[in-house]
Amino acid sequence: MCNKILLEESKINKLPIIVVKNENKVYIHSKYDPIKEAISWVNDIYESEKNIYVIYGAGLLYHIKELLKIVRNDVAVVVVEPDKNIYDFMISGDIIKDIVDDERFHFILVDNLKKQLRDKLLHANLTNMKICVFGQYERLYPQTYIDMATHIRDILTDQEFYINTKERFSVENANNILNNAVYIEHSCFLDYFAGKFEDVSCVVVSAGPSLEKNIDTLKGMENRVLIITGGRTLKPLLDKGIRPHFVVSVDASYANFELFENVLDCDVPLVAPWVCNKEIIKKYKGEKIFSNSTEIDGLDMRFFGRKIYEIYANGTVSTTQIDFARWIGCKNIALIGQDLADTGGKTHADIASHGKDNREKYRKNIKVKGNVEEFVYTHEIFKHFIDILAHYFEMTEDIINVTNCTEGGAYIQGTNVSTLEEFLNKNAVDDRNFEKEINDIIINNKRKGNSDKIYELFKEISLRTVDTINLSTDGLKIISRSISNKILSDEDDKKLRKIDKKIDKNEQYLEIANALSAKTFDNIEKAVVDTTKSDEEQLIDYLKIKRALYATINGTCRAFLTILNDAIDNLKEYKVDNDIKR
Repeated sequence: MCNKILLEESKINKLPIIVVKNENKVYIHSKYDPIKEAISWVNDIYESEKNIYVIYGAGLLYHIKELLKIVRNDVAVVVVEPDKNIYDFMISGDIIKDIVDDERFHFILVDNLKKQLRDKLLHANLTNMKICVFGQYERLYPQTYIDMATHIRDILTDQEFYINTKERFSVENANNILNNAVYIEHSCFLDYFAGKFEDVSCVVVSAGPSLEKNIDTLKGMENRVLIITGGRTLKPLLDKGIRPHFVVSVDASYANFELFENVLDCDVPLVAPWVCNKEIIKKYKGEKIFSNSTEIDGLDMRFFGRKIYEIYANGTVSTTQIDFARWIGCKNIALIGQDLADTGGKTHADIASHGKDNREKYRKNIKVKGNVEEFVYTHEIFKHFIDILAHYFEMTEDIINVTNCTEGGAYIQGTNVSTLEEFLNKNAVDDRNFEKEINDIIINNKRKGNSDKIYELFKEISLRTVDTINLSTDGLKIISRSISNKILSDEDDKKLRKIDKKIDKNEQYLEIANALSAKTFDNIEKAVVDTTKSDEEQLIDYLKIKRALYATINGTCRAFLTILNDAIDNLKEYKVDNDIKR
């Protein structure tokens, strides 16, 4: 449908209004009083606890300006405009002038809608999001509304997966961050490899069932392409006489360590994030190349006095393998064993089963395009991984060229499809001693390390943690007494303020501890005192919120102290072992 945009004046206040004309005229705004309409619309949709509004339809922004008048400073208002003519009119005129610098206001045109929504929403707190349609927009532009709703649903799925993963591994993450610090202090960092292999292609090896069809093709190619593997496929490659150049590990859990149990004596360089499982980092004999992944701003500077760069890590280890290939400069990347679908009812290749049950347990009811077959069936987790990889390839389409050489499995948007032989014939280079080049980079850039510095930092964090436990304990006593007496005396109020200031000073040392209780803190922050209640009831509500906060701080710090003391003991053991070796 081709819409024509017209401008008219409203009948009462002569303000400009938009009319969309196709077969009939449809008014975007009230043709009598667009301001009154905007105020009424805002009153209907406004909810004080919402932290993000997604508004479908900008019009001439009367309703958006009214909404910005009443929402909090931390609220985001994301406006999606499906009609480029309307968008251009606002951008070129004064309509948007008085709100364009408002940090709460985010304007999206329908072009590249999926990417723009992801950029605005993916890392926002979507737990209190509201989606609203203004006026006749859903009727005038129905397909764009459907597209927007679908993209937001996918973003919510991604965020839920991310949050659940983070919550599941929060204790492991804190444990790994502390225990891995001393090994990072004696290892190499990701950025030393940046762009070192710009003229080289690579093969990323995954553990899908089709791996057995073309793994042998890599024999003898070690000096012609870089080979990047994960923990599950390291041993199958070595058993075939194929030595990869890097092995990548991501997961914080002990289950990840089990994938490495049979290859701990291997000396293939390990690429790992700071939060990688501590047993892998401690026991794997090969050199280690570290990236950042703590999500705690400045922690790398505090621990190591320099920035540690991140590799993209989302969903599956394959994204990290591929992004590492991008980091080191590889522009042509082949994927093998990247099935992400039902292949013979198996989860992965038999040679990569690691002694576990290799039958697919998930319900495979999602039909997707195949690499070889017209379509294949997958399940929701693999479909999620497919979407993650497709989004990554969209972000990097001008940087890397990815060929999926998996002989079966699901097609991933943004990839070419060919056999591994075809890829190698086209992209392999003349013989080069990649192993020596990699070892030279590590040797020339490996940190000498200072275990004493890490130890002193741990001791300071320990002192601050104990102090915070004592402060929050004192706060709980004051709160309990005040609730019983139904009054907060001026003296107790001053004491609580002093406690809060001291806890705030300790907070910079407790970032890792805070990560253990993010969900609890979120719930406390959402609690709001009901101002319609009596003064006494409001006081009790306030004190209960304060009690929950102190209790969370207290419990979190106690749990963290146990982890920290274990890390200190492990650090002492590390220092003794290395003193003996020297």
